[in-house]
Amino acid sequence: MYHCHNIFLNIWAELGAHGLLAFLVVWWGIFLPVGWKLAYCGRSLWLKAMGRGYVLATVGIIVGGLTDHVYFNTQMAFCSGRLAF
Repeated sequence: MYHCHNIFLNIWAELGAHGLLAFLVVWWGIFLPVGWKLAYCGRSLWLKAMGRGYVLATVGIIVGGLTDHVYFNTQMAFCSGRLAF
């Protein structure tokens, strides 16, 4: 299977501009702020560590996704969904 070696270009190519916008809104508008809030406002040291780990993992996926892309595959998602039902 051919793909762009960039997570954002690949999502844009497979799902269009609306799909890329939805991806960015969900990831940067929901997941990252929740992780950031948990990292600095968590009630216990364990929750703060989990929040910081999540934020760092997200940043790593974004930075790594600029040069290679293996995190999002619509064909495999469709096959997995068909097998589940």
